[in-house]
Amino acid sequence: QNQHLIQEFGLHPSLEELPALILVRGSVKDAVRFVGIPDPVARKPPDWSDEEDGDWEPPMLLEKNADILARWLRLNGVYIPSSGTIFELDEMVQRYLKHGLLADFTAAQELAGGKYKDEVQAPIYLKLLEKVKSQSKGSEYVRKELNRLDRVLEGHLSPEKRKEIDEKRTILESLQKLPEL
Repeated sequence: QNQHLIQEFGLHPSLEELPALILVRGSVKDAVRFVGIPDPVARKPPDWSDEEDGDWEPPMLLEKNADILARWLRLNGVYIPSSGTIFELDEMVQRYLKHGLLADFTAAQELAGGKYKDEVQAPIYLKLLEKVKSQSKGSEYVRKELNRLDRVLEGHLSPEKRKEIDEKRTILESLQKLPEL
């Protein structure tokens, strides 16, 4: 029944290739097929030599679960909120990062302390807002903080601390990938 789609996307109608996940934005010729994503937490081994071992590439994540598919969509320019984030707060903080308006800052604080007060991520948003406000560097702070957390994650951390840093990174990454408001 979907033979025309199989032909249109150049798929082989074998069971190995189907079902296929294909993102179409605009024309069919620009469609992107899901073939996995590079593991975002994989790090180049310290003893890896590009000259000896060749260019290092992170392993591919091929499983088709919600987190991986959401990351794949984000990599292809489709905004999907990350699990572990609060979309409404993402938008509010992004507006504050872009415009620096006190009204956006206050509204985000009220959401985090009110509607989302029982969410684990809410205090992270509040702390992030305070840091951005005190440093007046907006998006630059997000980028620098992500780099700093990457360096921290390279060290030895307790599972609890690693989880805390991962939660903060997830929120920072989602802010970095939000479309301009």
